[in-house]
Amino acid sequence: MISSFKESLLSEIESCLLSDNIHFSSQQKEVLRNNNSVNVIAGPGSGKTTVLIAKCALLLKSENHKDKGICVITHTNVAVDEIKSGLKKAGINEISHPNFVGTIQDFIIQYFSRKAFHLFLKDTEMKILDTEEYYNQFCKVFSVLKPAEYSYYPPRLYFAIQMCTIMQRKVQNFASWVLVFRQRMRDTITVTCEI
Repeated sequence: MISSFKESLLSEIESCLLSDNIHFSSQQKEVLRNNNSVNVIAGPGSGKTTVLIAKCALLLKSENHKDKGICVITHTNVAVDEIKSGLKKAGINEISHPNFVGTIQDFIIQYFSRKAFHLFLKDTEMKILDTEEYYNQFCKVFSVLKPAEYSYYPPRLYFAIQMCTIMQRKVQNFASWVLVFRQRMRDTITVTCEI
């Protein structure tokens, strides 16, 4: 195991993240000093996230890693917030390119969807809406284009497919209505993501 970090930097980050008179255990320090991949298996409350935050802070503050980026992908926004909050405690207020801390959805949008979007629709502006904003946009378009027979509130997004199946049986010109509806929604090109 080769350590590329100065012990003073590790001590500085330790004092920022941990309470007074609390220190990383020898196992946690082993993980922090390790330059290879490490699987950390431990129970709840054992400090896995704190060690991850400390490792990120070490990498971001280290002179040996200034020309490289880190990528932390989580499943929840709660975890993203916790990691970013911990990094702020360690003196890292902003995560910018080439670094990334976010959910898998954020990663896909940032590094794949946007690139594909601009590859296919070069001159179109991309706007990312959260679920509620998308639903509000959906309601506006739906109220203008809904079939006359439909007298209910616009469906929630997860019911839209079921509603389309039911309406397909009832409305003869359903196919043309769907094409017009899709085009209207496409006019304000959007990508949805859970926030």
